[in-house]
Amino acid sequence: MSIPLIDISQLRKKSSQADFEAVSHSIAAACQSLGFFMIKNHGIPNSLIDDLTNAGGEFFQLPDQEKQKINMSHSGLAWKGYFPVGQELTANIPDAKEGLYFGREEEALYLGGKRVPMTGPNQFPDSVPQMKPLLLRYMIELEKLSQDLMEAFATSLLNYKQKNFFQRLFKDKPTVLFRIFNYKYEQSAKWGVGEHSDYGFLTLLYQDKTGGLEVKALDNRWLEVEPVDGAFVVNIGDMMELWSGGRFIATPHRVKAPIKGVKRLSMPFFFDPAYDAVLGSIPFDQYSQKYQKVQLPKGYKRWDGIEFNEKKEFPFKTYGEFLWHKVSQVFPELAESQK
Repeated sequence: MSIPLIDISQLRKKSSQADFEAVSHSIAAACQSLGFFMIKNHGIPNSLIDDLTNAGGEFFQLPDQEKQKINMSHSGLAWKGYFPVGQELTANIPDAKEGLYFGREEEALYLGGKRVPMTGPNQFPDSVPQMKPLLLRYMIELEKLSQDLMEAFATSLLNYKQKNFFQRLFKDKPTVLFRIFNYKYEQSAKWGVGEHSDYGFLTLLYQDKTGGLEVKALDNRWLEVEPVDGAFVVNIGDMMELWSGGRFIATPHRVKAPIKGVKRLSMPFFFDPAYDAVLGSIPFDQYSQKYQKVQLPKGYKRWDGIEFNEKKEFPFKTYGEFLWHKVSQVFPELAESQK
């Protein structure tokens, strides 16, 4: 088994319903079998990707004192900025990477008088002035791409006329997050990032030529995702598995430990539901019979112990509750400081 590579040019052009449906069903087939695929002819300029990765590389070469000027702790509940190696955890184990957290450039949002975590202004490094305009342009481009992919999901699960289905569930205000990670060799590190599934709706990943990403198939084999020039790696998260009623799978994945002397940079973009999106009101009976719930192998258990049970219930009422639960485990000290 290999990671499918899908040409989405007709999806982005929206040239005809038939072409849009054909690409949508190719994507759905990948989401049923593996939950991962790669896309080419996506419309994001290679020059923009190269310029942003160069800016990211320039930042990570700065002295630690300079990088710490935009430490995440300075942003409060916005949770935006820099974190050093060992501060981010996966399954309670420190990752072998440092990174930058960004989101929409916006004022802090409030719901019911309470501050919404992960909203508020970004922190940009003064020492790399080109990063801000590049990053903001990149995020706009990837959000448009994510909207098209979201329409493809709805087209395959329902039909072409209802391609805007998920936008309603998102309340037209998705949670948009972006990361730039720099993997660093640590002698004690077994993995760059341990086994996990993404907890949102959709992830678009640019990985450099070094690779290192591995995906866990349903037969428990680990498949290496070989980098393809100009392609993005796409995977669905827990919310897509939940909202599809198990028709699409949020597949566990991990990243190999960095090799001494080898640089590796990756840029994941997360397109997720609104913070206050309700998780228990999905009309599964409207879904097409073309895709049934994936039959998981006997004894299959999620990496985090959370179950998507047969009654379609979930232990969280809103995406915000689920997101806070997850991110608080990733940065426990930062979460504790915000109480």
